[in-house]
Amino acid sequence: MAKFSVRVKHKDGMTFRSKFEASIYGIAKASRKKLDFEPKSAIIDYTVAFRYQPDFVLPNGILVEAKGHLDVWDRRKMVAVKECRPELDIRFVFQSASRKLSRHGKTYGDWAESKGFKWAEGAIPLTWWKEPPRTTEIAADNERCELLGDE
Repeated sequence: MAKFSVRVKHKDGMTFRSKFEASIYGIAKASRKKLDFEPKSAIIDYTVAFRYQPDFVLPNGILVEAKGHLDVWDRRKMVAVKECRPELDIRFVFQSASRKLSRHGKTYGDWAESKGFKWAEGAIPLTWWKEPPRTTEIAADNERCELLGDE
């Protein structure tokens, strides 16, 4: 996720994301010490492992996530879980599906549909309980998924 910070320009034209970075660069430069700022050759991929526990599991294996507020971290988490375990049937029940996401025109329902999640509003629909059982075991494939993102 992009960080919102002030860009600081050093007198030699280098641009930094903080006054502190610019200060460190300036001290090194004044001491005639060489250093590279954010070199492309030093990009390091990493993963952070998390665990997801659904709010509810129906007897037929449908996973239900109840959401009154759907923040950016919840959205990222649910997309990551879906990418990691696409065979799971994860659905949302929103307190208010017409609520808008911050800084977007999309509603909670729009977001869920755009990401391939089924959803309902207010309560779990009776039709969800009547669906045939899922054959996928929830914990059957709990090996770590490595999903690299652009932080």
